[in-house]
Amino acid sequence: MTNADFEKRRRKMLRAVAANLEGVLPPGTPVREGGKRGVWHALADHLRVDELREPLQAIAAGPGHELRETGTGQVAMGSVESSALMTVNFFAPFAKRAGSLFGLSDGTLTFEKELRVTGVRAPVGPTLDAALDAPGGSVFVEAKSAEPWRGPPKVSLSTQYDAPAKAHSPETLITLEALRSGDLTYTCLDAAQFLKHLLGIATALERSIVTGSAKLCLLFWRPADAGPYADMFNRLEAEFDDLAARLDDQDVELVRRGTTDLLDDWFDGSKPKWLQAHAAALRCRYDQPLTG
Repeated sequence: MTNADFEKRRRKMLRAVAANLEGVLPPGTPVREGGKRGVWHALADHLRVDELREPLQAIAAGPGHELRETGTGQVAMGSVESSALMTVNFFAPFAKRAGSLFGLSDGTLTFEKELRVTGVRAPVGPTLDAALDAPGGSVFVEAKSAEPWRGPPKVSLSTQYDAPAKAHSPETLITLEALRSGDLTYTCLDAAQFLKHLLGIATALERSIVTGSAKLCLLFWRPADAGPYADMFNRLEAEFDDLAARLDDQDVELVRRGTTDLLDDWFDGSKPKWLQAHAAALRCRYDQPLTG
């Protein structure tokens, strides 16, 4: 497949993804382009206000401006394709039940977690969609819904990152330089963003802001029935696995979870009833077959 053919296919997939996620919204939901849709139109219906308060406050105060109105009155989180929206829909109920998430206990779940990198001067540091900090370890989540299907990832890696990458591990610096030069390219995975997140986590570990083990998790939207686009999701997974293999000489573990796999885990009969109900509601929203 030529690059032009792949990009044509990617654009077709993006339209299918948007139609899939829009198609499950309740009848009468304002259209995205009309400027009348707010975040409350896009949030999952089963979530409670007390579960949403902390996540939405964190996102409103965060650097991503997901809740800031544009001149037309739109907010980014009003889009069903928003990864911040997906993060809140999946994790909001854990804000007060963090011990049920990722097998960790006595943890604190935060949204829009900024982790600055030693030696890098930037207005905003790498910011994770969610982070669970617990005595037994920490998990940092970067969520992706439609982003991998919007176009080739742009690589932006300032030379400021070279010193912290070299200090972190030899392969981290080698990978960074290969991405910057174009010797290493990915079609779907924003590897430069994950490298920045990795170095932010490394700084947090060095400064004891985070203690114990640490994982960097790609949470990506993938329905159980990906239809004609299963190979595209497989490509994203393979690219992430390739990046993780290249960075196997450092201590932060890189892991991935597709949404359908995560929902399978939460719906397991051994899980609490509230979690099974949460998973069932999310299936209606995020696990419809992908066609088109």
